[in-house]
Amino acid sequence: MSEKSKPSGWAEEAAQWAVENRLFLGDETGDCRWQDTVTREQLAVILLRYHKQFHS
Repeated sequence: MSEKSKPSGWAEEAAQWAVENRLFLGDETGDCRWQDTVTREQLAVILLRYHKQFHS
């Protein structure tokens, strides 16, 4: 997980899981920008990655 930004303490385990399973890839520098708001487009990509990873 990128050291540039960190998820809130309560979300660290889930964030690590999402990175390990390549649901979150981060921006061009690898920063997942954990404290930023997720856009609809980003959520759609995350859900598609989840579906392909676990329901294909």
